[in-house]
Amino acid sequence: ELRGHTPVTTEILQTGSQVELRLLNHTPWHNTLTVTAGSKETFPPIQLQPAAASVDISTTPTNASITVDGQYRGTTPLQISISSREHHLIEFFLAGYKKSVRKLSLLPNETLAITENLTADIGTILLKLQPKDAEVFINGRRLTSDQINQQQQILKLPAKSHQLEIRKAGFVSQQKTIIPRPGLEQSIQIKLLTEQQARWAKIPNRITSPVGNTLKLFRPNLLFTLGSPRREAGRRANEAQRKVKLDKPFYLATHETTNSQYRQFRSQHSSRQVAGITLDLPNQPVVNISWADAALFCNWLSQQQNLLPFYTLTDNRITGVNPNSTGFRLPTETEGAWAARANA
Repeated sequence: ELRGHTPVTTEILQTGSQVELRLLNHTPWHNTLTVTAGSKETFPPIQLQPAAASVDISTTPTNASITVDGQYRGTTPLQISISSREHHLIEFFLAGYKKSVRKLSLLPNETLAITENLTADIGTILLKLQPKDAEVFINGRRLTSDQINQQQQILKLPAKSHQLEIRKAGFVSQQKTIIPRPGLEQSIQIKLLTEQQARWAKIPNRITSPVGNTLKLFRPNLLFTLGSPRREAGRRANEAQRKVKLDKPFYLATHETTNSQYRQFRSQHSSRQVAGITLDLPNQPVVNISWADAALFCNWLSQQQNLLPFYTLTDNRITGVNPNSTGFRLPTETEGAWAARANA
């Protein structure tokens, strides 16, 4: 109910009345006032504030953070209210782009739409790829010849985090997070591996057995002569020379199994002595065991690591082998002969 224009004298209920003041281009003022019945009171002067102004903000690209006078207000596109008849500083922030600043002052109830084209803050990445003709993807998008110098493999990107991926048919792709630095050229080397090379790269060059033996990975791939020439002294009839192909990789212990290691399998074993000299010290190689004892030791090692045993047993006797096993075993004659000659 309109009661007039200020200054104004009007009735107020003792139980309280909702009072509102309105003035063009100003923010309405409202409050609940009470007056004792039959009395007259003077209310202190009321300072009306100018009405706010409105700003519609958009940027290219979007999602830029906006601060007004240093206070965060949201991300673009954004509509905000600001106090009128005052100077304001609007700042635009977006990773990979230079900060942008605008100053403005608006009248009450004024609405302003602004669009800011942000300038990319560019850094340079020098790629050194093998193979050189591999495809380059940034954030999932393949770069065209217009976007990358194929001769020098130079990338110019906004200074923010990017997902770099290198692909080529027949090779395993590689991914890497890169952050270009303006004013600082970075060099990145990436060598793609074939699927076979990648598989080998995952296989450790050395492993350790459950008793502490170090085993080295050997990857022979050659044809060599096994056996002894006819005129070699001490040659036996079954040692005729023959060509053998050894191409299956295998691990081989770099040192003999010691007494202390073997006793983890058979605690009561004794290597005894020879010519009054003991062979039973903890770090001496274990001796006085049969081939079957050594094979059972290998099966025991496999079981310690939950591997399928290589040697098959019937009534606790070795009756065969499992060629699909990846457990521990003794080297074959060919492997032993090659390893004795190998300079590796």
